[in-house]
Amino acid sequence: MLLSAQVHVLMWYWDARRRVTELARDERGDAYTSTIMIAIGVVIAITVGGILLVKFTGKAEGIDTDTPVAPAP
Repeated sequence: MLLSAQVHVLMWYWDARRRVTELARDERGDAYTSTIMIAIGVVIAITVGGILLVKFTGKAEGIDTDTPVAPAP
């Protein structure tokens, strides 16, 4: 009788432990976290690219492209 009760409690414990570990390992949460991190990285990359584009465009517009003419002899 005592062995039967012990086995019953042990089986209940294993089942409860399995359910708790399944709840703790929710893979959807990992996917959402990865997606959010990738989205944040893309936004940062686009922002940095836009800043660099404006900076280089401004510098390029400041370059003098007039060809100097040699004085006539």
